[in-house]
Amino acid sequence: MSFGRSTDKASRQKRYAKSKLRLRTILARLYRGEVLSMRDLATEFGVSLRTVQRDINERLEGFPLARDGEKVFLDTLSRSDALNPEEVAALELLDELSRKQGHAFYAKIHPLLSRLRREAANPFYAKLYMEDIGDKLHETVLLEQAIRERRLIRARYRMEEKSKSVDLKPLKIANFEGFWYLIALDARNDRLKKYLLRKLSQIEITPETFEVSKKLETSIERAVNV
Repeated sequence: MSFGRSTDKASRQKRYAKSKLRLRTILARLYRGEVLSMRDLATEFGVSLRTVQRDINERLEGFPLARDGEKVFLDTLSRSDALNPEEVAALELLDELSRKQGHAFYAKIHPLLSRLRREAANPFYAKLYMEDIGDKLHETVLLEQAIRERRLIRARYRMEEKSKSVDLKPLKIANFEGFWYLIALDARNDRLKKYLLRKLSQIEITPETFEVSKKLETSIERAVNV
């Protein structure tokens, strides 16, 4: 009898641990701005749809969640820090500018910004040249991660009809006169260089880290041209 009770307790603890992990994962994805399908969540976690519905409706009741059919997302406008008119205008401007980055960027950014603001139509229109790097979304995400973590990268850089391998200390993704660049230190000699983002490929983040002086950071922030 004692052995049976121990087994039951272990089973309950295991189910509880899985439930906690499932709830943490759902919350993390919601706070990243994802719109989640409860049916897809049930399939992903190997539980019933009713279990996921209970997660959303009961266990996560205290969080600012909104539903659209079986879809659930973070309802930021229900919180006390709802956006004021100036913040809405700033988001609308960002939404319009994101359109210039190509479909891949706009498809990611537009739904997020739309959930933050209630305006049906965007009053902004920006007619300016901005290089379309929509097909470089994956590379941009890797570069952003490397810059934040101060990690060296290895990549291929295309020059005319050939490409070469480069080891870089990435510092900034910058736009000058409509073109996107990676500003980085050449890992071989620490020379500051610029690389057209569209010509970078096969980016690999290495475990090696680096330091950047405050003077160099300030110099890059104040740059007015490439």
